[in-house]
Amino acid sequence: MTATFNPSDAAATIALSNGDLTATNSFGLDGSVRTVESASSGKYYYEAICGGTADTTAYRRGVAIGNSSAALTTGLGSPETNSGNVFQGDSNFYVAGSGGGTGCSYAGTGGDNVSVALDLDNDLIWYRANGGNWNSNGSADPASGVGGNSISGLSKPLFVMAWSTQANGIALTFNFGATAYAYTAPSGFGDFGASAPAGIVGKLIKANQTIKRASYW
Repeated sequence: MTATFNPSDAAATIALSNGDLTATNSFGLDGSVRTVESASSGKYYYEAICGGTADTTAYRRGVAIGNSSAALTTGLGSPETNSGNVFQGDSNFYVAGSGGGTGCSYAGTGGDNVSVALDLDNDLIWYRANGGNWNSNGSADPASGVGGNSISGLSKPLFVMAWSTQANGIALTFNFGATAYAYTAPSGFGDFGASAPAGIVGKLIKANQTIKRASYW
């Protein structure tokens, strides 16, 4: 299983649909939602696709992370202090209440795809728009740990969060791996919310096989 958003952990302005993977602002006020799942370690990849009302005004959408203390009705990343976020129309990465680095520039046009690589083992995060450069830097590379934005100031565990504001019908649809990704995940990054990374599953299977062989003999 992969992640979904939590209808019990959402602002009143947020309506969930599409199996709790699409977050739509239904009242035109500030609002966000957290996933059911959270994580304190591991490396994860996911994508967010802009949809709903056609609105490319800056700051109307945000692809974010946050902990359980992150306020659901305050701008994630800034001024909110328990989260990190890249807003549409602004390539900065905001974290813990201030600008913390460079994310990616996406206009919020319908179909715009924001990829996220989240490395909780090293407290780093990368963003890219429509398959472009990670963190707007041709040298940045999640697989090798180069060019990530620090999220060390956020206490864990962390949730994935969707943010929208000031426009009725604005939506973000997240893909946590339940369907094929539009772009290739970095090497070593798995699905957020998966019960266990593939590598761990493989090790458990091998261990189980070893135990069975030992019992047989």
